[in-house]
Amino acid sequence: MQKKQRRAHGIVLAAYFIVILLALFFASNITLSFLYYYSAISIGTFQYLSTVATSFSFSVSAIIYLATTRKSKRSIVEMLGLARKHLTLQNLLIGVFLFLIIFLLEIVVGLISSVTGVQINTNAQLLLAGAPMWFLVFASLVAPVNEETLFRGLMVPRIGIVLSAALFAVGHFTYMSTSYVPSEAVAAVSGVVAALAILVVLFKTRSWNLALAILILALLFVTGNLGIEVIAAFIFGLLAGYIYRKTNSLYPSIVAHILVNTLTLVSTVAFII
Repeated sequence: MQKKQRRAHGIVLAAYFIVILLALFFASNITLSFLYYYSAISIGTFQYLSTVATSFSFSVSAIIYLATTRKSKRSIVEMLGLARKHLTLQNLLIGVFLFLIIFLLEIVVGLISSVTGVQINTNAQLLLAGAPMWFLVFASLVAPVNEETLFRGLMVPRIGIVLSAALFAVGHFTYMSTSYVPSEAVAAVSGVVAALAILVVLFKTRSWNLALAILILALLFVTGNLGIEVIAAFIFGLLAGYIYRKTNSLYPSIVAHILVNTLTLVSTVAFII
């Protein structure tokens, strides 16, 4: 009976959070729509500001949720892993190390793509090529903080590493990078092999979590509608979630996320030039 009550309570809290997130999202975008309708902003500015508003809705909704539901005496900053005591050199270096792992994995994925013939594309440079500099700076330095606050700081303790990483990866489908998969069987096997290699770090995870992670990554390969962003986001989510649980600090994933986005920014500028 208690188990059913906890489950029902969890569903209510999840629904409450979704309402907060959607309310912030629609309120900000409706406001921007009015500004566009009355010619206060251009369509391009509307699109960039909409992305910025969506990004801030992640962190703001997480903060509102914790502020209205927390029962412990710990501050929201502490609950999110952002307390000053967690801002240590060790945690910052862990973030740099995580970035280097993701950078290496992107290289490995590129090699797997060339060897297997599974074309894994990216639209990131094309989407960001025409963006104003302020938006590029925002995407590199501010957006990572908003995303880590939601997907790691709020979600990992409540829904687990795997599911939070999966939701994080789903959000990266907005890049609309498409790939050509010549064989579903080859793609699925590639996904399973890649997942097994990545998830060594999660050896203490429950078996069903491991199976779920492998299944999700394999399905991402099989669909054919994915780019390096989705794969990297899922793997990053797994590793960042694991580190968050081990360190109780959000700073490693924030540092790594900022470095990953900054690398994309640098490659975009080089692409434009």
